[in-house]
Amino acid sequence: KTDRREVRTSDTPLQISTFAKRINALADSSGMKRIGPSKISKWLVASGYLAENIITVQKEIKEVHITPKATEIGLIVQEKVDTKTGEVKNNIVLTRSAQQYILDNLESISQIDAKQ
Repeated sequence: KTDRREVRTSDTPLQISTFAKRINALADSSGMKRIGPSKISKWLVASGYLAENIITVQKEIKEVHITPKATEIGLIVQEKVDTKTGEVKNNIVLTRSAQQYILDNLESISQIDAKQ
């Protein structure tokens, strides 16, 4: 089990996938179980910080957005330009407080079944 204090948090908001990589870099060196970004997202949905919508374009996709409760822990939305299409997309990112909240709840997150 890794000491959560070893995971660096950032003043710059991070994508969930980037923060999961930071956690997993320590997991690799300590034998701790890896936690993927989908597991963190699923836990944030189960905890009421994110909500999912199923939308159908050419195929059915799951769209995730923040809830009013998300601001309590520091989840925010930033616009990001897709480098391939030039399309502006909303990107959910973790402020330092949200990163710390995830670290504080790693045990609960590891219990989530990401395949649901």
